[in-house]
Amino acid sequence: MSNTIAIRADQMIANQEYYNQINSEDILAVWNSYKALNNLGNMDSETERNIITLLKVNSLNPFKREAYIIPFGAAIQW
Repeated sequence: MSNTIAIRADQMIANQEYYNQINSEDILAVWNSYKALNNLGNMDSETERNIITLLKVNSLNPFKREAYIIPFGAAIQW
């Protein structure tokens, strides 16, 4: 059991290092990755456009926890 926990902890550290290296310059690629990982595919186009605009204007990267995206009507997953 402790071996499984150690593997998961290592994977979480590796994922966090990967997220920290993601560059915010290509915000559309970052957004598509974030949307796929957090199951936000059923978002309407106007909301998605507004989120992409906010991310781009403010140079935010949701993977680095610079922005928290919680669309209305979607389930919140922690």
